[in-house]
Amino acid sequence: DGLTETVNEMEEEFGQETLMKYLESNLNKDLKTMHQDIIVKLDGFKGRNGYKDDITMLSCRVI
Repeated sequence: DGLTETVNEMEEEFGQETLMKYLESNLNKDLKTMHQDIIVKLDGFKGRNGYKDDITMLSCRVI
């Protein structure tokens, strides 16, 4: 919940929809790269705001 509830300087949440859109459009990437990209995207989104909660990501690829 810490990831999706991260807020930017305008108090808007990153949200599940933003996360899902990213995941759906990047299914071809390996999981490590996806995690790194999400952190970069989240850092850009939050701007100067700090994190108010921990961020944990656990992923698995179904084959």
